[in-house]
Amino acid sequence: MSKDKSKKKHAKTEAPALSKKERKALEEREATLAAELAEREKKAAKKAKKKGKKHDAEPDVKPLSKADRDALAPKATAAEAVESLRDMEAAETVIAAADAVINGKSSKGAVESAKKAKAKAEAVITPPTDAELKATVAARKQLRIDAPAALAEVDRADAEAVKTYNDTYGKATGSYITSDDEKAASDHRVKGMVQMQTTPPQTTDEAFVADMDAALVAVETAVTEVETDHGREFVAGTAPAIVGDPEKAETIAERGFAVPSDAKPTDYEKNGLGQYIVKSPVDGKLKGYTRVTTFIDCLEDKTALQKWAKRILLEGILFDQTPDEATGEIADRLSTVRDLVHNRDVAIAKARKADRKGKIGTGELAGLITSAEKAFKDGVDPIIVELEEVGGIHVKANKGTELHALCELADVEGIDAVGDLLTAGKITPADLADVEAYLRAMQVAGLKVLENEVMVVNDEKKRAGRLDKIVMARMPGAARASRMVADIKTGRIDMGVKIPLQLDNYADMQAYDPTEPDVRRDLKLSRTKALLIHLPAGTATCSIYVVDLGTGRIGNKLAEEVRAFRNTGKKGIDTTVDLADPKTWADAS
Repeated sequence: MSKDKSKKKHAKTEAPALSKKERKALEEREATLAAELAEREKKAAKKAKKKGKKHDAEPDVKPLSKADRDALAPKATAAEAVESLRDMEAAETVIAAADAVINGKSSKGAVESAKKAKAKAEAVITPPTDAELKATVAARKQLRIDAPAALAEVDRADAEAVKTYNDTYGKATGSYITSDDEKAASDHRVKGMVQMQTTPPQTTDEAFVADMDAALVAVETAVTEVETDHGREFVAGTAPAIVGDPEKAETIAERGFAVPSDAKPTDYEKNGLGQYIVKSPVDGKLKGYTRVTTFIDCLEDKTALQKWAKRILLEGILFDQTPDEATGEIADRLSTVRDLVHNRDVAIAKARKADRKGKIGTGELAGLITSAEKAFKDGVDPIIVELEEVGGIHVKANKGTELHALCELADVEGIDAVGDLLTAGKITPADLADVEAYLRAMQVAGLKVLENEVMVVNDEKKRAGRLDKIVMARMPGAARASRMVADIKTGRIDMGVKIPLQLDNYADMQAYDPTEPDVRRDLKLSRTKALLIHLPAGTATCSIYVVDLGTGRIGNKLAEEVRAFRNTGKKGIDTTVDLADPKTWADAS
């Protein structure tokens, strides 16, 4: 056999090259396994010493056999071990294991992982001083200042220059850039998805074709790049639609990009009570309709939510006492709380002292105490809101809103429009991967998006909401497709008792356009099934589940009864008759 044929045969049987991510994961696992093996050797040495046997106290770390790998595979990674440190002894154990890997016969990647684990453990034993913290903050601040100038000098065609920029400035600014080669690879990976978004449906169903034609009109609403006082922004729709709504413009600026539905008016959502403003078809007056999410909220078990909110508040307090990266200053809202507590306690103490000395009238003490408590509450409540924001109470919700918007953009403009946002630094690679997963799932399920972000109302029950999507879908075994409401959830759904209730409400509603408040449009949605698109943020995975609206109707009936009983329950205490009032008995006689 010739050398060329031999090489060709060898190439066919050669294992495929590992990706960067797979290689890194393998190296981290190797580091962990090696550290675990070293620990086992130590224990074996101690045991042998007790029996009087000779054993090398510091054995060389030998390459692991497949049996060793399989046996140790379920163990936690080195990074996870560091994260779970609870005391100095655990930190010292990690350092000893890391040293065994570093000094042993380990791969380069394993050594790097061990060094990182060691550095984290050492930080637990010897935490950085205030001076070191301030120096770190100052260094990161300087990197953010220098980043724009450095970015302007980067040649995207030079992959090494891009990598250097990301390693130097990426972590400090939170914004990473992609090289021309990376962008080309991404375009190649999603090739064909754009065609999937614009290919006409192969069907003779006239209603379906009409709906698709109506939906494709939205493609004409292009996302354009404009220069504003705040820098470069991506704006959808006509300029007046955006400029005429300052709040919407602010929302777009915070998000970093705009989507087609941003061109729709949103002033129908504000009345100070969290209700939708809808023109009543009965008397033509503007009225507040209860949000669907508010209506069904009474059935939710809030135990886990309340614990989560407390954890967020504690994080906010911690961060509030941490030097600001930009200024090095500490906000210290707690000092304001201390002052409020002091003022309340002094006011109450003075009131009680005045009561003891007979300087206030009978019954006035309670009023003074209530007044002091109210002043304390009014001062503390806004601080709690601020600390919750610092702790990140809206981080997940904001990320969910952003993913909703990106999916809408992909529905209308295709994946290329989302990829352009990544190139512009408006989103992250993880965001793009999530949207790609969404498009793949929609393609596999055969779903066609007809409308996005539709406001819906139920005039009889005075409820309103805004559904995510209306899709054309065919269930397994069904002869034809149906119009269904679909909702995207980016968080946990295992506790989603409200999801069937929410979608059942939407499926029973009519479309409402505030520019035509006298018109109601029948959406002709399925009243038996809806779809839940589960897109957990940052996982690059997407699942689509069927929601039973019959279950939702049962829950909505219970919610109606609970809300009705709130008023009935108040009447359970008859405050019109006071048995401690002599007049009551006089009237009775």
